[in-house]
Amino acid sequence: MASRRLSGIYRYLIDQGVSVDIITVNNHGAVPKEVAYEIDANLRTVAGGGLRDLLLGPQNRQVDSTTKSRPLFQTLNRYRQAFPLLYLTDEGGPTYYKNALQLARDIIPERGITHIFTSYRPWVDHRIGAALKATFPRLHWIADFRDLPVDPIRKDVGLAKYQAMFGKEIITKADELWVVSEGQRAQLTDWHPNIRIVYNGLTNLPKPTTPAPSDRFVINYSGSLYPDLQRGQPLREVMDTGGKLATSLVKKINLQYAGKDGSIWKSWFQPLEQSQPGIKVINRNIIPQIAAREAQRQAATNLLFSWSGQDYYGVLTAKLYDYLAAGRPITALVNGPDDPELRRIIEGSGSGRVFCHGQSAELVEWLETLLQDWQQNDGWLPWAANAEKLRPLLMREQLKDLPSSRNLPKP
Repeated sequence: MASRRLSGIYRYLIDQGVSVDIITVNNHGAVPKEVAYEIDANLRTVAGGGLRDLLLGPQNRQVDSTTKSRPLFQTLNRYRQAFPLLYLTDEGGPTYYKNALQLARDIIPERGITHIFTSYRPWVDHRIGAALKATFPRLHWIADFRDLPVDPIRKDVGLAKYQAMFGKEIITKADELWVVSEGQRAQLTDWHPNIRIVYNGLTNLPKPTTPAPSDRFVINYSGSLYPDLQRGQPLREVMDTGGKLATSLVKKINLQYAGKDGSIWKSWFQPLEQSQPGIKVINRNIIPQIAAREAQRQAATNLLFSWSGQDYYGVLTAKLYDYLAAGRPITALVNGPDDPELRRIIEGSGSGRVFCHGQSAELVEWLETLLQDWQQNDGWLPWAANAEKLRPLLMREQLKDLPSSRNLPKP
């Protein structure tokens, strides 16, 4: 999500003629860059060395979901991401904090910088933002939150009440907070008086789509899987022996995955290959973003897993916007009660359907409709969302009226 969201924000500002300086740790050079997220900014790197690099090496920036689900990892990670241990274990470590802060203090007066933008996670950049605001009180500081710092469902930090107290203290001097959804704003309402929703957003509106004819009905999923939060069971149950989908249609389905969690995908769906011969479970592993987007454009339907809880909604991942832009029907499965924000975006724009707990009959009806339309059209399924309903999600539409995007320093 970070690369997609931040590149979209920076690209818009650069297109408006704004001069953007980005400070980041220098070990990103060892990580392959996605062409889709490259931007023409003043990139400045500083030395750093965090716990992730020490344990995984500079070229491995991800931990697979199987490892993340292990109790020992979860316990250690909760405290790695919590204060006060965070001062040592945050991304880039103390070295990055010191070097990035010094560089920023040098270039702010030199470049005439008037606005700073920091994004969570990790906390270290917000800590740098707070220090810069103390040194240069006239700076307009935007503190961005892609994730909840204290998440009541994920419970991914230890000593939650203490973390909330510490986090609020760090961002108290920020001029505004940006969040990615209405649901996230509801969770952070007592953190700051000035919170704006800036969705991860679209770079383009979807067009009517007609993928190439195929003798297989492809249900596609791209990205990470979170077995403690998401559930493949509702889909598997309606497709399994004794399920409600017609056997003749089920046997034409490919369940296709691309990402780092192929073992989880197989554990969820590979039993179907035995119970329903004809179903194919495909794991493409990690593929370039360009290839993933092409797979999304060619799928019969793109599968989205999400989660919700009581007074908890609006888990809007970057994948959602990739799917919306692809213009293919979205099948969203929510692990929990209804998510009104996700439903409004997907169903309100005619981009697909959202199913929560207790809606297996509705899921069957939806899949049967898609499969029958696909079969009747000789292996291709035309689709057209209401693109104008999605226009407010374009990054340029979201940022054009924000006061903080005006009067920024020009080159």
